[in-house]
Amino acid sequence: MLHDAHNAWPQFLDLSLPKAQTSEAKNVWFNQTALAIYAAVAGQGLALAHRDFVAADIAAGRLVPLFDTVLRTGAGFYIVYPRRTRYAAQIADVHEWLLRMAVAQRLTASAS
Repeated sequence: MLHDAHNAWPQFLDLSLPKAQTSEAKNVWFNQTALAIYAAVAGQGLALAHRDFVAADIAAGRLVPLFDTVLRTGAGFYIVYPRRTRYAAQIADVHEWLLRMAVAQRLTASAS
C-alpha cells in the first residue's frame, strides 16, 4: 500500500474489507498524495486518491479503480491567496465560479 499524509488506508480497509488482516511491513509512505499517485502509475503499489485527482490517469488506462468503495473522510480543501493582491477582481470571479459549480454539483447529486 502506498500511503500519503492523510493516512486513509485504515479507514478504507475497515469500510471495504472489515475482516482483512494487513501488514505494514511492505507499505511505503509519502508526504504528498501526488507522490503516492505517481508511484501507483509506476506500478509500485496501491494508492488512495480523490477520483478527480486520478480521472485522467483512469481514462488513459494508467490506473484502474480496484474497489467501488467510496470513503468520505470529511477532509476539505481550501483555496488561499494573499490578503493584498492586485488580482482581487479575478479572484472574486474564480470565487463566484466555484460557488456556482458547487451548487450545480449538489443539485445534480440530489437529483440522482
